[in-house]
Amino acid sequence: MSIIYRGVSQEMYKQLNGKLIPAGNKIKSTLTRGDFSEKESILRGQHFDRVPSERNTVRGHQIESGIHDGCFISTTKDYQEAVKFATKKGMADGFIYFLDSSLFSSLGIVSIEFDDPPYDEQEISIRALDGGEMPLKAVTKIVAVKTIDFNHKLPNKA
Repeated sequence: MSIIYRGVSQEMYKQLNGKLIPAGNKIKSTLTRGDFSEKESILRGQHFDRVPSERNTVRGHQIESGIHDGCFISTTKDYQEAVKFATKKGMADGFIYFLDSSLFSSLGIVSIEFDDPPYDEQEISIRALDGGEMPLKAVTKIVAVKTIDFNHKLPNKA
């Protein structure tokens, strides 16, 4: 069993009824020089292809979730990183999904991890084969986290 984590705020958890649903449904996308997020400009180059590709969708998603209706969901190998996202850096309560990545292939879940991610979050981007909702059979458990958990180093709960 190989566990990775998905942290979501309580608000997002309720909005999606506890399901793992991506912001969009596109597997391949084209990013242009006009695209940008509040975090950084998106420029074509070594990280992006000039044609529609899954790589573009993942790279774009890692910079700005859901850009161009991409179908990827962010997960991480680091439990504390998931707590950061679930609690919005200590501003809200949330939930951590424990996903068994050894089940992904049999459940039709694609996972992509880059050697050179834009942020040091140990991110693994995942999607369903059809670009839609993730099968919850990959989830081994869901735990609630509180705002205070962001400020306290918790042991990895695998």
